Amino acid sequence: FGFRLVRSAYEIELKRVELLYFNLEKAKDQIAMERDNLAEANIKAYKANLAKADFLAHMSHDLRTPLHHILGFAQMLMSGKAGEVPKEQKNYLGEIIDSSNNLLIMINNILDLSKIEAGKAQLQREVFDLCDLVKFCIRKAEALGNGSKIECLFHTHKVLLEADRQMMQQIITNLLTNAIKYGRDEVIQISADILERATLKDAMIIRQCNISPFTYRPILKSRATHLLLLRIEDKGIGIPPENLKTIFQSFEQGNLQNHEQFGGGTGLGLSVTRNMLKMHNAIIWAESEGFDKGSTFKILIPMAG
Repeated sequence: FGFRLVRSAYEIELKRVELLYFNLEKAKDQIAMERDNLAEANIKAYKANLAKADFLAHMSHDLRTPLHHILGFAQMLMSGKAGEVPKEQKNYLGEIIDSSNNLLIMINNILDLSKIEAGKAQLQREVFDLCDLVKFCIRKAEALGNGSKIECLFHTHKVLLEADRQMMQQIITNLLTNAIKYGRDEVIQISADILERATLKDAMIIRQCNISPFTYRPILKSRATHLLLLRIEDKGIGIPPENLKTIFQSFEQGNLQNHEQFGGGTGLGLSVTRNMLKMHNAIIWAESEGFDKGSTFKILIPMAG
């Protein structure tokens, strides 16, 4: 009797193990099928992203060509080369030029973001003087602005940076034009400091910049001995604290309540800026005490690749 009892218990246990094994194999097949479906979906998403990038590249080219013609002819008329232009008509031409420049910035942002998302954007690193580039960006931003003034408060006349010059020009111009747009005609300040990692150490830099270790992570990928801390400060409408992180997402606006009042936009400029900086192992963040308190955008970028 005892033998039969043991055998019966053994057979029950064996069936339970067989059932567990069957369920395990079934789960493995299900996981494999889900993995294959996920891989197929990833491939489709990648191809769709490439197709989107190609479409946007062609569309942007088709839009930019006539837009450049509009800008060129409007600027020629404004200069008086085609004859004297009455003051009232000059005002209209100024509106055409401003609107065309804004549209051109939007088109460029859409094209740049699509290239980055499709993995087609590549860094063209070179060593250049950031001071010269900032001065150029200031002239460009002031020409597009509403009469706002930008002060350059660099402590040195030469700052050598190894980066993609074209991208850095677009990054700084984006931030300066944003500051002008929301700055309420107040003076905008751009300043910079050089941080030596060997002296300060990464942990101290994190505390000094008042950022989280998670935010700082891209910097750790770089072996650069020096970091550049770039600040752009305005005294404009400010950013609500709850929006300080979301403003760097695509199609987000820092202050929706007042956005249309200041000319609208696609909400892509800061997203493009952040993605371009990410390619440099650099980071960007914003600081603001809230509405009517102004805002400061800070960039921390390795000074060498």
